[in-house]
Parts: sequence; structure tokens; C-alpha cells
Amino acid sequence: TSGEKANTPEMVRAQMIGLHAAWLRRAGAELSEGVAVEISPLYALDAEELSGKIPPKTRITEDTYFC
Repeated sequence: TSGEKANTPEMVRAQMIGLHAAWLRRAGAELSEGVAVEISPLYALDAEELSGKIPPKTRITEDTYFC
């Protein structure tokens, strides 16, 4: 069906990683190029909630799952 290739699990995961990286940058974190970051909804539901939990200038240099 139309759109199937755009809705693969891999594509959705890549989009979530991109969203979570944007949240972290908005919170003042520094991410190394190419790291995958994921944020559990139990940890933060949005960028505002995340910013209260991440110290400014936090450096993320490897794949990280925040839970």
C-alpha cells in the first residue's frame, strides 16, 4: 500500500532519535555527531520536562538511552 516504505520500524526509530536529539540540544546538551539518543517517556515527555533533568553543557559522546 501507499506509504509503507516510509513507515518502517527503522524509519520511525530514526525519527524518534532525531526528535530526542533536538530536545537534548534545546536543553543545552552537546551531542557528538552520529550518536543515537532515546528518551523513555518515563524520564521526560517533552523538551521542557527534559530541560529540568539535564545539566546545561552535558556532553553526550556515545549512544545513550535516558530512562
